[in-house]
Amino acid sequence: MTALRPRRRSPLGTLPVLAVLLSACGPSTPLKTGLAPVDLNVRLGNYATPAAPQPPQPPPFAELMAGFPQPFVPAPAPLPTLAAPPFTPGPACPTAPPFAFPLLGATQVPSAPPVAGRTYAFRYVGTYTSGGRTTTYPGSGTRTIANVKPNNVGSLSAYQFDVVEKWNGYTTTTTYLVIPNSPSPENVPVSNQAPAAGIYLTQQSSAIASGSSSPDVFDPSPMLQVMSFPAAPGAPVGGTGSDAPHGASETIQPSGQGPVNEGYSQLQSPAASTPTPAANVPLPPAPEAPVAGSQVQGDARVDACGTTLDSWQVDLIGSYTSASLGTYSFDDTYDFATEYGGIPIAEHHHATGTRTDGSSFSFDVTATIDEVPATPSS
Repeated sequence: MTALRPRRRSPLGTLPVLAVLLSACGPSTPLKTGLAPVDLNVRLGNYATPAAPQPPQPPPFAELMAGFPQPFVPAPAPLPTLAAPPFTPGPACPTAPPFAFPLLGATQVPSAPPVAGRTYAFRYVGTYTSGGRTTTYPGSGTRTIANVKPNNVGSLSAYQFDVVEKWNGYTTTTTYLVIPNSPSPENVPVSNQAPAAGIYLTQQSSAIASGSSSPDVFDPSPMLQVMSFPAAPGAPVGGTGSDAPHGASETIQPSGQGPVNEGYSQLQSPAASTPTPAANVPLPPAPEAPVAGSQVQGDARVDACGTTLDSWQVDLIGSYTSASLGTYSFDDTYDFATEYGGIPIAEHHHATGTRTDGSSFSFDVTATIDEVPATPSS
């Protein structure tokens, strides 16, 4: 038999097969691989129905009481058809250096009246609360010194000036009488004495700035002492004034006042000694301790937008009653710049009271000058 010998395969024998396999699928298409961005909405948290949008809220100051309720005049009722403008904070002021000295020192007695016709910017910080709601006062206003003129009291040289405040939609005019010196001797009956030296409030009126209503006026008789001269820490200040035509009265309680039932005047203290009573006559009650009240606190610095001013600070404690407003008690602080004629350059008013309808209210506001006043010519 012829042995079968294996047949050698040509190295190219597999090529036709590969060609067939590669061409079996027809025309070729290039393959592309990679990642493409896809938008997806992803939500986290609760899938409950979204809350309904809040209804439009009224302006934050729609119920702001119009006018500043000064301790000397009844506050006008709010206007139901006049909404207060949106609150705008006062201009930002730099802070005076802690060890800065004032340009002028406050004198114990003013040497000259203030310069008339000057308008000064004031900044305000405070709130008014009534009916369980607290609102914020506007942050800026102006005060103009006007109607500066001599107004002697008997033989005493004196002068008066007005402070015309435009703020919170109202114009408030306060008239001050300044008596630099008083020659009244001691131990003279009060009824025969001239007014003591000091600064007195003689009138105040407040009206809507637009002039759409008559002003509310407080014209106290006698006039109210709000500062005493020569200025000294602890000096008492005060008095009582009534305005029957406008149904209002105010009392500023002086410090060191004797008991009311002892019959002493507002600025007098009990006598140093009491005559020995007759036999079998009950001894009079011992004098009560002097009550705390209004007095000059002392020298105080005021930051007028980065400039330090000097003043005499007085604390006024008392009450005010009005037939249209009601009654409220106040604790006020005034900074009088005697070196600038005795104008008030800073005030802090705090009061709580009850209206004639029985509702309660309170306010707390601070006013501070932003400029250096004009220096009077002596």
